[in-house]
Amino acid sequence: MTIGRHQLDRRSVLRGGVGGAAVTLGLPALEAMLGPHGDALAAGTPLPRRLGVFFWALGVRLKLWIPATEGAAYALSEELAPLGPYKDYLNVVTGMEVKSLGGVHHSGTVAMLSGTSPLERGGAVNTTFRQRSIDQVAAAAIGSGTRLRSLELGVIRDGILKAEGTTTRAISHNGPESPNLPEFDPAAAFTRLIGGEVRPGESALPLRRSVLDTVRADAVALRARVGAQDRRRLDEHLDGLRGIERRLEPTPGCMAKAPPAVAMNAAMPPWDDIARLQCDLITLALQCDLARAFSLGMSMPSSDPVLWNLGETRDHHTLSHQEPGEQPTINAGVLFYMKHLAYLLGRLKETPEGSGNLLDSTAVFGTSEVAEGKGHSTVNMPILVAGRGGGALRYPGVHFKANKESICKVHLSVLRAVGVPISEFGDARNRATEGCTAIEAA
Repeated sequence: MTIGRHQLDRRSVLRGGVGGAAVTLGLPALEAMLGPHGDALAAGTPLPRRLGVFFWALGVRLKLWIPATEGAAYALSEELAPLGPYKDYLNVVTGMEVKSLGGVHHSGTVAMLSGTSPLERGGAVNTTFRQRSIDQVAAAAIGSGTRLRSLELGVIRDGILKAEGTTTRAISHNGPESPNLPEFDPAAAFTRLIGGEVRPGESALPLRRSVLDTVRADAVALRARVGAQDRRRLDEHLDGLRGIERRLEPTPGCMAKAPPAVAMNAAMPPWDDIARLQCDLITLALQCDLARAFSLGMSMPSSDPVLWNLGETRDHHTLSHQEPGEQPTINAGVLFYMKHLAYLLGRLKETPEGSGNLLDSTAVFGTSEVAEGKGHSTVNMPILVAGRGGGALRYPGVHFKANKESICKVHLSVLRAVGVPISEFGDARNRATEGCTAIEAA
């Protein structure tokens, strides 16, 4: 650590080692790292902005998704109700559409995440991305100096159609045939965040004690150099890390292996537990400035996830086409996804940074690859923009109803909000040169 008399460098970490492997624990933004007003780093550098993607497969039930009124006084719909505690931070955009052609799930995925049409590799259902996804556009512009360029996590790992190109296997891409495959194992993701190496065939460092024990000497030295409030923040940070460790331990002192790939009719996997852990790890990465761009795939595009946690044994894709009537199971699936988006927003909002919180500095772009799975429609796409993006996004949020405009207008606004200097986004019919001003701060 490099510690001045009254200042602490933002890149300071707690160091240790176990089993020959180095452990580096990042630190949250302590007072000793900030300027006198808490709204910038001590060197005068602005607090970082972040961009995240929250994705779920197979769309929504539009009649239960679209708010009945527009503007700032809109009431949340049934499927948006779980997001109620964070409504001020939420902009809902409806009425926009994907204008590219091709296989619906594929064209919807690629357009919603990169603004382009898919690049076919043997037909409309074997595709890859033409250019970088929105998270990677942000990572290239705002991720300089972070230990990880970006963080890609997933939750439901079953039902992925690997024979249909990279489009169905990852929501984050660097370009053609270059997916950033999500990490579905929270233990492996945790190991990566603490600077460890994930060995072949293992999900995490084979620790026999808490990683906090390995950095204890560094933590004690740091506590002696900072003020009372920073000592409290440091203790809360380390307690939070230990809480994550405990949830990864099948027995005391051992890190958990990843849940095995789940076959049909197998024991129910803990999707809820995995989702919460992945949201906690995203929060950890952002608060320690390990990454400034992330993606969380609750389920993968064009996949056949089984929502065992809802008591289902049928895959969600088939249900989206075949469930009769008002499709209550599909509705329950959307509510499941929104519950975990709410959890992520809550974790970011309750994590202080400077004079605000992580949700103040973050823009989360939430979407799916179709509007409704049953009709394979890419008109009236579900779009959420949560967070304040460092003050560039409208707060309190609004419901804005577009008139069949390109979804790339939202991409432009979100990217600009987090500091990406960009004048246009998307290609061909999707291309936009103006942002969605309704969701931008006045």
